[in-house]
Amino acid sequence: MTLIPLLLALLVLVPAALWLRDVVERALLYKPGRPSPVTPADCGREWEEVLLTAADGVRLHAWWFPQPRARGTLLFCHGNTGTMADRLWLVEDLRDFPVNLLLLDYRGYGHSRGTPSLPGTDLDLEAAHAWIRARHGGQADPPLVVWGRSLGGAIATRLAARHPPRGLILECTFTSIEEMARRFYPYMLAHRLSRNRYHTLHLVPALRCPLLLAHSEDDLRIPPDMGHRLFAAAPEPKEYVALRGSHSEAGWRTTPDYRAVFERFVLDCLDGRRKTPSINASSAAQAQESVKSVREPSSD
Repeated sequence: MTLIPLLLALLVLVPAALWLRDVVERALLYKPGRPSPVTPADCGREWEEVLLTAADGVRLHAWWFPQPRARGTLLFCHGNTGTMADRLWLVEDLRDFPVNLLLLDYRGYGHSRGTPSLPGTDLDLEAAHAWIRARHGGQADPPLVVWGRSLGGAIATRLAARHPPRGLILECTFTSIEEMARRFYPYMLAHRLSRNRYHTLHLVPALRCPLLLAHSEDDLRIPPDMGHRLFAAAPEPKEYVALRGSHSEAGWRTTPDYRAVFERFVLDCLDGRRKTPSINASSAAQAQESVKSVREPSSD
């Protein structure tokens, strides 16, 4: 083969390989549920449908559950499977909790437009954060606790690194997509090829808010040692709860004592009864480097 045909072949094959890599990675990482006819109408509490627009123009779907005499707001970030309609049991369980709740479907999930990606989920959370700030009168530091589960924990951590909330709750969250790929797909070299790395372990040492971390010792999908390492890397104040049950089930319904810890943590953070961690300059610089993608244009 002469040089010119070889170069032409590379011009075709390299972009095709990169495209295939992105397709495979998205298929493994994001498993969005289809739009659902289910609404919160049967949850027994007031709610509003919210339509957000991310900075790149992608339209997002969310539900807002205001609470009379609320002491602040919870922003919930769900995992990589399904939609927010699958999490309405949380809304029912928190019916009498004096805190507003915002549920959001990331781009490509449910009725939200676009295609999911790391830069895209960053922009989605930025839109949600701006909306919550507006609901709290434009405060730069609104009374907000960010709550993420599984992939949502990594997405929530990235938001917390950019806009420190009053508190952060992580449930069954991984250290990084790169490490998950190395453990579960080593034969595919996925850890070498991954673009959407969600490196939570790089971010937690620089957190500027109190942390509640919960992980199930029975979790076979995201190993509990990842939760232990995230907790060890985080600055004080922090609190750890060992949950029971599988990855998809673990929570206060399988570990009833967790409910009281969760509610106390949220109210303490919103009422200012938890101190803000102090971090060193190197941790702060590493965190800023890890979240820089939010300033990059989305590929959607």
